[in-house]
This record gives sequence, C-alpha cells and structure tokens, in this order.
Amino acid sequence: MLIHQDITQLTVSALYMDKRLRIIPSGTLFEMQNGEFLEVLNYVNATEILVQFIDRKSPPFYAHVGNLRKGKYKNKFHPSVFGIGFEGIGNFSFKKDKFAVNSWRGIVQRAFSKFEKEQRPSTVDVTMHEDWYNFQKFAEWAVCQKGYGKYNFEIDKDLIVLGNSHYSPEFCCYLPREINTRLPKRYGSFDKVYYYHKEDRYKAFYTDSDGRKKVIIGKNYDDVAMSRKIMVNDVIKNISQKYFKDLDDIVINRLSNYYNLTRTSE
Repeated sequence: MLIHQDITQLTVSALYMDKRLRIIPSGTLFEMQNGEFLEVLNYVNATEILVQFIDRKSPPFYAHVGNLRKGKYKNKFHPSVFGIGFEGIGNFSFKKDKFAVNSWRGIVQRAFSKFEKEQRPSTVDVTMHEDWYNFQKFAEWAVCQKGYGKYNFEIDKDLIVLGNSHYSPEFCCYLPREINTRLPKRYGSFDKVYYYHKEDRYKAFYTDSDGRKKVIIGKNYDDVAMSRKIMVNDVIKNISQKYFKDLDDIVINRLSNYYNLTRTSE
C-alpha cells in the first residue's frame, strides 16, 4: 500500500495502481506486509530508491520499487521478540545462526516474558544487558566463547557469580547441560532436604554422573544436607573433568574453586 500526503487528487488505490507515476516523490510511504511503513527519502530509479522505516531506528537503505509495492521489506530493528529483542543488521541472522538464536531467545524470554515470570518464580529477578537486546551484539559475544556451538552446551549466568540474575558479557559462559543443571543457582541451594513426617526421616535427592536418581535418608537434617552436598560436588567434579578441553579458563577456575578440580592432560 502506498500513501503520499501531498497528492490529494488521487485516492490511495489509484495512486498505488497508477503506472504513469514514473518518479516517486520524497515523503511517499509504503506499507509493508507486517504493517510498518517505509518512507522514500530519494528516488534515483526504479531499482535504486533510498528509503527508511519511519521509526528511524534502522539506517536508510536502497530498495526496489517492485518489492516496495509488495511490502516485502522487514524492519530488523523492530522489537519483535517479547517486545524488546530485535535482529539488527550485521553478520548474523535469525535464519542461519540457530545456536546463537536459541540462546538469545531463551534469555529474552526469561528476562521479559510476563508468562515466564508468572510460571517460573525463579525468573522474577532476571534481567538482561541492554546491548544484548540487539541480537547482533549478543551473537558477536557468543561466537567467541569456548563451548559455543557444542552439542548440549547452554548459556549460564550463575557460575561466575553465584546467585547472579543478570545476563551480561561479564557474567555469562557456556556450560554442558550435565553441569549446568547440577550447579547451585544461589547460596544455600545445595540443601534440598525434605522431612517425611510419617517416616520421621529426612530425605535428599540428587542425580549421579550416569543420570540415575539417588536418595539420601537420615534422621538428622545437617547430616543429610552435608551428605547430599558432598555427593553432588563429586558428581559435578567427575562430569567437569570430562569436558575440560571444551571449557573456558574462567569456567575451569570457578569450578576448581568450588570442586577442587585438577587439570588433566588432553
């Protein structure tokens, strides 16, 4: 759809269909398929028309009149992901960089999805660095991280600073899912001990290195909690040793501090 405020003698439909209009005046607006508008800044010829989205968030670019009439252009700075995130312009794209996209969308969802925060109370305080609203900025950081693109690796914000709730370049890293799901997310979260009244016993659960569910049972809360912490520490230590060559130095240092890891020869 094409609209021009200065041409009043033609209806919108007539102007759209008028093939006699050889030069498209500056200020002409074309409606895209998603409802956004591109404004003509300068007409050179039918294949070289300088345009810009009217929100002015994206830089001007040259367009083809046929694609303008069909509304084929998309504003890559439009916050299409949970009202905040956008693709941006650069070396990365939503279509081809799936590993980065999946990481990034997950962060945006945890930080800005109202439904997510209602369903998962642990995400209530989660925030995201403003630079990462632009997918290009996040992807530029992500591809430089050790573990990026590795099977079953996922982004983590809690290892470098225990209890951290802010996704940013300073606090994030890539970890194998096997490690990430076993790490404590905040201080004291190792002590997942439950009292069973009918049995008059405390129970604590954990998953061993082979993925088997285990339970620790005892009459004393502190003993059960400490036993679970020791067992989980051993599990994380064993799994971490397996992934050493794929882990960033800062990740190894943090795991070493927590679990007394030692570097093994490759």
